[in-house]
Amino acid sequence: FKELTVDQAEYGVAEISIDQLESNGIKLKEGELVLFFSDNPNHPLVSQPIRNSEGELESFLVKVGTEQTVTTEVVLAEHYPEFDARTNIRLAAKKPELHEVSTHERLKGFDTNITSPVLQMEGPAWENEFVAFRNYLDERNGMDIFGKKIDTMVLDQVGVLGGPSYHDLQDWGQDILKVGNSLGAGSIALQIGDSLYRIGPDAKSITRILTEGPLRSVLEFTFDDWEVQGRQYQVKHQVEIQSGTRFYQSYVYVKGLKGDERLVTGIVNMNSDSLYSYKGVQEVAFGTYDNQAFGGEKLGMAIAVNKDDFNETFTTPDTGKGITQTYGLTLNLYKDRPTSFRFYSCWEYENAQFSDYTGFSDFITSDLK
Repeated sequence: FKELTVDQAEYGVAEISIDQLESNGIKLKEGELVLFFSDNPNHPLVSQPIRNSEGELESFLVKVGTEQTVTTEVVLAEHYPEFDARTNIRLAAKKPELHEVSTHERLKGFDTNITSPVLQMEGPAWENEFVAFRNYLDERNGMDIFGKKIDTMVLDQVGVLGGPSYHDLQDWGQDILKVGNSLGAGSIALQIGDSLYRIGPDAKSITRILTEGPLRSVLEFTFDDWEVQGRQYQVKHQVEIQSGTRFYQSYVYVKGLKGDERLVTGIVNMNSDSLYSYKGVQEVAFGTYDNQAFGGEKLGMAIAVNKDDFNETFTTPDTGKGITQTYGLTLNLYKDRPTSFRFYSCWEYENAQFSDYTGFSDFITSDLK
């Protein structure tokens, strides 16, 4: 048993690297993991091993506060407990009977009548204690929001055959956003010159679960050989959700860049008429706040991005072909690193703080770096 002090924790979760463990005299052999304890030596803190793409152990996520001293115990991997989940991804096919899958091809078409018979919730969905989101796994590539009233994981049971409609308010919450042909809750598009293109409707596109753990889960969407304006792009969009947050984090990689492209993301403005701005030291955010949830409740939505990545905001037409009813943000793209942004959902039924604009505004401002 050895002690170490947690230097930094965000949203109640610390990431403790292997280097930090080794600097405290904790060296792991093959097949070993670390448990972390605080006040109760019989109940380990919720933790999650993090591995890189090669499967090498890089760090541990731990549900703990900053400047808290924890005690560690090295255990065999087969003795590592299964902690209660605080994040979850649900990707399930309906045929021949409902079953969870780790990967699925994007369906052709732009309609619920195509996706709903094939996939639970029309595509992958992800959640933590406070928020939940889903992606329409067809050519719409839309992002939607489930509002949550309880902090347990619920998505595995949402939208199952014979169950209640998730458009109706239930004990756990409901689908709270009207998306239409907008970018909804942080969908992505590509801007080339003055032209705006929804990402990848003609591409070969697959979604896969990369990580699903008690404190962090990661989902990936790939769009291969997407052709637009005589060009060909490879797009990878990783979506990450962590315990304790009210947002999901996006990382977008684009190969094949010519230099005149911008990444676009956005917020549906179907039921809002103002785009607000917020400033941190390194980040900016843009958001809406109105009676824009499905049942007319207060809902605040915001996108936060590093100032160096941000270009401008714009508003799409309300009608016509392509992307409509959206407040858009244009962001820089890079050949050697991803462009990242956070999408926030703040529903008054989840937290009374969001029942007025000041509560929402203060929350977003305080969350900016």
